[in-house]
Amino acid sequence: MSEAVEQARPERRLTILFIATGGSFAFFATAIGALYLAELSGVPVGFNFIPFATHPYLQIFGFLAEFVIGVANSILPLFKSKRRESLALAYSSFVLITVANLVILVSILLNFSGSAFELAGALILASSIIFAYETLRILGRPSKLLGEAEPFMALSSVTFILLALTLLLQYARAQQETFSPALIYLSLFGFVGSMIYGVEHRTIAFRMTKYRKKPALAGFALQSAAVAAIFLGGVVAGYSGFFEGLGSVLFLGAAGLVIFSLKIFERRTVTLPIGSKVGNPLIVSPRTIASYSNACMISGSSWLLLACVLGALWVIQGEGSFAIRDSFIHSAAIGFIGSTIVAFGPVLLPGVLSKKAPNRNLSLWPLILLNASLILRVAGNFFPVSYGGTPSLPAWESASGILILASMALLMRSLHLGRGAG
Repeated sequence: MSEAVEQARPERRLTILFIATGGSFAFFATAIGALYLAELSGVPVGFNFIPFATHPYLQIFGFLAEFVIGVANSILPLFKSKRRESLALAYSSFVLITVANLVILVSILLNFSGSAFELAGALILASSIIFAYETLRILGRPSKLLGEAEPFMALSSVTFILLALTLLLQYARAQQETFSPALIYLSLFGFVGSMIYGVEHRTIAFRMTKYRKKPALAGFALQSAAVAAIFLGGVVAGYSGFFEGLGSVLFLGAAGLVIFSLKIFERRTVTLPIGSKVGNPLIVSPRTIASYSNACMISGSSWLLLACVLGALWVIQGEGSFAIRDSFIHSAAIGFIGSTIVAFGPVLLPGVLSKKAPNRNLSLWPLILLNASLILRVAGNFFPVSYGGTPSLPAWESASGILILASMALLMRSLHLGRGAG
């Protein structure tokens, strides 16, 4: 790596640090989840259930949060054609959230008291404030070109603060439940989902099309209202059911408008040539990248809609069904977010990390394995079996965790290789 490139993109090392750390947390949490799922499926693995308590924390704050913050540190200046004056705040954000994740991990494994969790929550809140400050400072006013994307990115950073506040409030109330509707919706849909919507609109040229501006703005309005409603549901005692139900419906509406805006399920009628004003300089072979991106985004959008429907059913039913809850969470986390990472990882990240972006041989195997894993999981959730009169998940559902790990490994391999045209 030349000195000139390092000076041009000083965020590169920080982004790699965030992604590598978040990826490490993800592999650990996913492996723990795979073992837990195998145990639930009747496969005797001798699993100790205590480490599984780290799974949701490390997936949300270890993987998703660190991945989003890390990538945003590079792509936002790139999108806005700005250079950072200093990375000191961004590095402090990394230290704060990484220490918080380690505190949570050690506290659960060693059965420490609740004060350790409150410390972790305070560290996450501090990290979220820094991230929001940096994001809003870089974005500034929405640009005339693709300006509909930037409000989603700003909303993502603000939602991260609300997520941290909700976590702290739950600790104060002695409710250490990371599967609460407020934490799930704010993390998967409000924080990560809003950033994904922004990136999808900003990089629309990857799919060789344009987006509809008015539905995009309407989607942002509903997304903002959904975040507000879910946050109120998490903090206002006595009205949580009403606000959470309202928020779940609003998130469904926002998702529908975003998908309609992006023309996900429509045949492309607009072709954007290389070098067009709406194009992105990272595009090198539009037809190949467009086909790959479309396949991934169709997958992600399909799972997103299913997750929104299941989430609304889960909240309205009073959180009573394991099948609906588990399918809802993983349709959003693996189906929607996972497909999006598969879509943009090999295409966008190489350019961000100063590597040569691939223009051919974009493998769909990570996406295929991801979808196979999720289909097995959802099907197994809704078709339990009985072992000795005790309801249990089917044994074949345990393969879901293995397929997810294989998908992650293949994706990381493609990112590491960073193949070019050849």
